[in-house]
Amino acid sequence: KENKGDDKEDLVDGTKNVVESADVCEYQCSIRSDCIGYTWASADGDYKNTCWLKNDLSDKREVAGHTAGVKKCEKENEGDDKEDKDEDEDEIEVCGFEKQEGVAYWNGDLVDGTKNLVESADVCEEQCMIRSDCIGYTWASADGDYKNTCWLKNDLSDKREVAGVTAGVKKCKKENKGDDKEDKDEDEDEVEECGFEKQEGVAYWNGDLVDGTKNKDEDEDEVEECGFEKQE
Repeated sequence: KENKGDDKEDLVDGTKNVVESADVCEYQCSIRSDCIGYTWASADGDYKNTCWLKNDLSDKREVAGHTAGVKKCEKENEGDDKEDKDEDEDEIEVCGFEKQEGVAYWNGDLVDGTKNLVESADVCEEQCMIRSDCIGYTWASADGDYKNTCWLKNDLSDKREVAGVTAGVKKCKKENKGDDKEDKDEDEDEVEECGFEKQEGVAYWNGDLVDGTKNKDEDEDEVEECGFEKQE
């Protein structure tokens, strides 16, 4: 892969962002406002399981063994739901993770880790971050049957010390929106919902937004909820 220019660099260099499935790659794109699509390679070779996040989709090519996704967003009226907002409407929930090395949480699995292999604890953490029912995760780095398994959790009562394992516990707090409320435009009654049009045998070149080794989410003043329209 070669970049044509700085304005079309990949958001994430896929050679440094290896994930087990197109769904995981799609997760990464859905939680980034600057990502408009992705390319994931499943074919054997140097690019197997690489995930490329994109901010430019102008260079579309047909490539066997690749899956691409294009983010689709639309505005929807909130309608009368606005009247049902409670007294906490001036607050937003901000979440982060307390990372724990050498710790594993047993049971309470939302996702079977043996069917959810990811390259790093950070990718596992991203999966947990975007799920409201996930309160923590366990990711195994040690060699063996469980290497690179990512277990999303809804129960953290069974905590154990295990070498070669990383766990994360979601920590959330309420923060005031402050004076930003006064700056809302006339579209305040609309919400943006996003999904992806999945394209088998398609890859997008260039337009990568960030080097995968620096694949950290930027702070956003707004929260965008995304969903997916899968097309087999």
